[in-house]
Amino acid sequence: MLKFGIVLGAIFLVSCSHQLKVVENNQTLVTIENFPKKDTTIMVKDYFIKYRKEGGYIIGNVESPFADGQGSFKTTNSVTIDIAGGKLSIY
Repeated sequence: MLKFGIVLGAIFLVSCSHQLKVVENNQTLVTIENFPKKDTTIMVKDYFIKYRKEGGYIIGNVESPFADGQGSFKTTNSVTIDIAGGKLSIY
């Protein structure tokens, strides 16, 4: 019974892992899997991406002074930010 509980717990932890990916033309530029509780900002190409973990959520925003689009996200799942062609998509 104890083995079953350990395996079930490990599966739960893996299934709840968050991931943030920045892609361009179907190529992954950055993958983030560890999220601090304080705001962290990275720059990818011309985009400033600020993110943090708050409870069970990943919260963040993306902006660029040189390209079209800015946006924010709040999710319990993974986030993909697509910057192809100077246009911003978050899903």
